[in-house]
Amino acid sequence: MTTNKLFASALLFAAAGTAHAFNYSESVSGDLPGTLAASGGLNPLELIATPGINSISLGVPAGGDRDYFRFEVPAGYVLSSILHKSYASTDNLSFIGVQGGTQVTVPIPLPMSEFPAAAATLLGYLHFGPTTVDTNILDDLGASGSAVPPATGFTGSLSAGNYAFWIQQTGVEASYAFDFVLTPVPEPGQWALMLGGGLLLAGRMHRIRSARKVD
Repeated sequence: MTTNKLFASALLFAAAGTAHAFNYSESVSGDLPGTLAASGGLNPLELIATPGINSISLGVPAGGDRDYFRFEVPAGYVLSSILHKSYASTDNLSFIGVQGGTQVTVPIPLPMSEFPAAAATLLGYLHFGPTTVDTNILDDLGASGSAVPPATGFTGSLSAGNYAFWIQQTGVEASYAFDFVLTPVPEPGQWALMLGGGLLLAGRMHRIRSARKVD
């Protein structure tokens, strides 16, 4: 493979996963299952996730709301990040949890005394708010394996499979949005290609900077 083709292939691979996939907005498509209902988690809305940026924006009316949805990470891909895009509410803390499979089996209503047992059924959970906007919260969800009470926890990306999400603000009005980013799992040869392309790009940038200094 020529140097130019290697460089172009590396850039193409790096750009994989930037196409837009599902884009669900409650203001357009309606309320997700779970409006303070006990059975919402057992019937989450199925969204079809595809490689790239999958977006969801939720609105919570006065009095609060729970929302449940699920999607499958297809074979050959991982859920590599969950970007918290926006948050608006007079309450600075809302909740997100993720469970492996197609349902959230945590019963609602849930007394706080029963939350430790419920947390253990979740892969991860997090209280999010203004301080988590513009951050990747997937790592924080995984780190809840060390929280009190602990979830199952995980490290890094979530591999191919089904995942059900539970998001709630049960006190006041709120709105928030997230991007779920699916990226390919590189083959061993692609890792080498990415590394080679990255080194090539770094070398070219170094030569450009050196040439500018000489000029």
